[in-house]
Amino acid sequence: MAVTIQDIANNARVSLTTVSAVINGRSREYRLSKDTNERVLKIAEKLGYVPNLNARSIRQNKTLTIGVIVTSIQKRSLAHIVKGIESISEQNGYKVIISLSSNDAERERVCINDLLSRRVDGLIVIPVPSGETIPELKQLYSRGTPVVLCEAPFVRDIDVIDSNVEEGSYQATQYLIKLGHRKIGICSPKNWLSTRAKYQGYRRALEDYSLSVPEKFHIHLEETGLVGGEEAARIILKMDERLTAVIFHNDSMASTAMDVLWKSGLRIPEDISIIGFDNIPLSGMLRVPLTTLKAPFFEIGERAASIVVEKAGRAKRPKITESITQIPHTVRFAPTLVVRESCCPRHDN
Repeated sequence: MAVTIQDIANNARVSLTTVSAVINGRSREYRLSKDTNERVLKIAEKLGYVPNLNARSIRQNKTLTIGVIVTSIQKRSLAHIVKGIESISEQNGYKVIISLSSNDAERERVCINDLLSRRVDGLIVIPVPSGETIPELKQLYSRGTPVVLCEAPFVRDIDVIDSNVEEGSYQATQYLIKLGHRKIGICSPKNWLSTRAKYQGYRRALEDYSLSVPEKFHIHLEETGLVGGEEAARIILKMDERLTAVIFHNDSMASTAMDVLWKSGLRIPEDISIIGFDNIPLSGMLRVPLTTLKAPFFEIGERAASIVVEKAGRAKRPKITESITQIPHTVRFAPTLVVRESCCPRHDN
């Protein structure tokens, strides 16, 4: 039979109100002594008391759950973000419900509606790359629902925690320039927010060193990952002006491209230097270990969850028609360049 707070009160010889205050962390509010607080907690532990979270959530008008929407379950970077979210959530007594949008805007809308129907206390969303659903998420945010976006460059007026991919792209381009490269390309998928950010960093670095930025050096791809890498390599091999260095949108794309380029007879890095993004485990185990950008994805998840927990605990669930004034957080963690063997100096271009 489950232990109740009445059992604790009887054993501790205190009132139900006192036990409730201790169990819910409100001893100071009720001006309970340290001895009383400790005695109640020890008896609760001895009796094996388990808090009724459902009852607590009803009293507090909360479900103690956070909804998390991710675009993929295969990307290691996103897995680390989720681990960071779970770490902070568990520390604060929240459970995490994960939904998968599969990079599809309509599917993301279904996930949002499903999580809201479950009355989650907040949402953490890695939006589809096109950013199509962001206006709707901003509307939820403006109505008082704690919403945090991860990996959403250029987005404002809502809480955003992500890696500064523009700065990462600048670092990668600057590194290649300092190695003597002048014909530097960048490969990225079409119509993604992160594509725009990475291109801006790349372009800014070239302009800072008074180098031209030929549009043909920006290779737009229909696909990402392994398929995108093969597509990029085929385009590079057909170019009338051979690139001596290329920055790829992610490590998976870079690894496949390296294999295709190698099989075509190009040496890496002697003929062409390669840089990726994300620092997945594979990147350090390739035939030529890949230079890449590493972002603190776990910390991104931790910070996102901290914001949701803080906002969810601070305010009661608002009515749908209410508008709550909020000051959006924007935190962008700078990536770190991980130098390996896929780049080398170039002085003949």
